[in-house]
Amino acid sequence: MPRANGVSAEDLYDLADRVAAMIREVADGARGSAVPARAKPPVLDGRRLLTARQVAEYIGCSYITIWRAMKAGQLACIRRSPTARPRFRLRDVDAWLAGQTPKVKTIHSRLT
Repeated sequence: MPRANGVSAEDLYDLADRVAAMIREVADGARGSAVPARAKPPVLDGRRLLTARQVAEYIGCSYITIWRAMKAGQLACIRRSPTARPRFRLRDVDAWLAGQTPKVKTIHSRLT
């Protein structure tokens, strides 16, 4: 049955189906596309440095727990400057889990 503007209901349903298919394609393409990789953490002495979130994922706790341990001086960290976000060596994290207290709480280093 043609409408007043000359477009049938079937044509409108076909158009709606094509639009829905295009939206699905775009959504599937967005999900399947590669997410841009974040910059890798800096490396010190050939060892990878981890963020608080990576340490939390490694241990299986909240990243807030990692921050609290760092602030309390229980977990040693490395900072590029006094205002930079802390990074953690895996060996320091393992030592903290073993109950050892770090000798140096915060290491300020210039990593390039």
